[in-house]
Amino acid sequence: MIRAVIFDFDGTLVDLFDEHLAAFQKAVARYSSIPFTRGDLDAGYGMKGEDILRLFFRKHSVVVNDETLMKIVLERRALAADGIAHNVKLLPGAQKLIEGLRNLKIKTAIATSCSRHACGVVFEKYPFAGNFDFIITGGEVSKGKPDPEIFLKAASSLEVSPEQCLVFEDSSYGVRAGKNAGMKVVAVLTGHESKMVLMAEKPDLILETLEDFDLKKLEKL
Repeated sequence: MIRAVIFDFDGTLVDLFDEHLAAFQKAVARYSSIPFTRGDLDAGYGMKGEDILRLFFRKHSVVVNDETLMKIVLERRALAADGIAHNVKLLPGAQKLIEGLRNLKIKTAIATSCSRHACGVVFEKYPFAGNFDFIITGGEVSKGKPDPEIFLKAASSLEVSPEQCLVFEDSSYGVRAGKNAGMKVVAVLTGHESKMVLMAEKPDLILETLEDFDLKKLEKL
């Protein structure tokens, strides 16, 4: 029986992709002549920002020390937050689904690779943070998705077992993390990965948007 629902944030509840891409491009350009492309963000989509940067520099055989990497990470976060403040969009069905779960007394959480600051910027425009029992971000775990740490910590804080949790995710790394945690996973096609890529991770259900989720399905998952 599902007793808790855990949501990814970017690509699942809100669309922040363009703002994150612009922030990566500007931050990297200050330290490297190698352009950061959409493909570079796609390659690490769903990972923590610092892991995406490590993947990018490793791809180009560039050695970046930890101090410089963290400078880029912090600049990227600041740039992203500024962009998000002006352009954030709530995805279809998000508000209705969250409210429906609360009405059913289902515990809810956000488990995201985004920073807490970025989440806070979104909540200033869409004040639905109070609908969640727990929020955990990428800066609060030692291992990012596809490692299951973030989902397991969310389940522990909600005081439910992993098998009683349902995860909503839009990235292959996120779906894999949810499955690695022993949870049921619904993949939604509101992110930037194809249905084929998401299906390869074997989600329990795949939907076009959150609008397509029927709360009655909770009893069947």
